[in-house]
Amino acid sequence: MSKGKWVFVVATLLVTTNMITYGIAFFRCQDEKLAMQREIDRLQGEVAKVRALHDQTQKELEKLKVWENFINIQHKLNAINEAINALNYGIAIDHLKELQKSIREGCLGEAFARNQEELAGILQACIDGLKAKDERARIQLVKFNERLFQILAGMSPLKPPEQPEALPSEERSESPSTQPESDRS
Repeated sequence: MSKGKWVFVVATLLVTTNMITYGIAFFRCQDEKLAMQREIDRLQGEVAKVRALHDQTQKELEKLKVWENFINIQHKLNAINEAINALNYGIAIDHLKELQKSIREGCLGEAFARNQEELAGILQACIDGLKAKDERARIQLVKFNERLFQILAGMSPLKPPEQPEALPSEERSESPSTQPESDRS
């Protein structure tokens, strides 16, 4: 072969090799770009899951804070009941005023702060009852406790249940298990 043909073959071989190398590099970059995009999408999905878990945990934390406040109120109510049982109404009134102040200042959380006027009113009735040495003070304390449970359950104040109408005696039917053994046959 002549020198010109060899140069042509070598040049063709170099150009072909460079084109193949460029093509391989281009497709590898494209593959890496797609792989990186898939990894970014996967990580964004994980970030969304972590954020959702964080939000859920925050909600659970808020619920636990409400229960913590409720337990603190229960401890105060126990101290009030102990003072009442010991006929030490002055200490019971002091505890009630302290609890009333905590509620008015919103120290016991948002759930109780939304109902602070109602709760403070019940406590005031209890304080007034203790000052007058009226036994209805305990009823007000029980009413306060019931209202706390209703607030925790997300309920509005309960109305007294209506009494169901009594069934006439002939409409009642006894089940076979309540009848005497001799009547079954």
